[in-house]
Amino acid sequence: MKKLFLLFLLIVASCAGVGKLPQKPVLAIMNVINVPGMAKERIFNKSVEWAATYLQTENVDAKSGVILAKGEVCYPSRNKDRGQHTIVFTMKNIIRDNRNEVTFTDLMLKVPAQYISEAYTVQEYKDYKYIPVVSERDIEATRVVLQYIVNNLADYLKGSAGPLTGFPSCGT
Repeated sequence: MKKLFLLFLLIVASCAGVGKLPQKPVLAIMNVINVPGMAKERIFNKSVEWAATYLQTENVDAKSGVILAKGEVCYPSRNKDRGQHTIVFTMKNIIRDNRNEVTFTDLMLKVPAQYISEAYTVQEYKDYKYIPVVSERDIEATRVVLQYIVNNLADYLKGSAGPLTGFPSCGT
């Protein structure tokens, strides 16, 4: 009987969080940009220039080769259900030898207080201005736009980048 009661408490405790949105981001995306023949210092300096142009640089440490910046891009969807969403992220660049290791963390969706859901009903997020990227659809959309950013940085490092505009399927 005691074991049955403990099992019941365990089940109740595990269901306590069902239906609540997680408060912290749960996804990280990493890419490596190889730049053969380019010195570490040159990769670092060009990465700092790129980050200063497109992101909010938070920390730059030349000694350790780390650049930390925050950014926000539109959600890549032409549908009305996500039209006002943006993807918020922290981008960490670690420069080692002739490569730039790019990691995106703190991935969140910035949503308005009310928005139209996939079912075309008004959804309200009280006290949720930022929600974690957790659904498969949002994860894939986030990967697409962040890969676009990494590709632009790689092109910049190699000297062939255009401006970082016109994100895929952002309606621009």
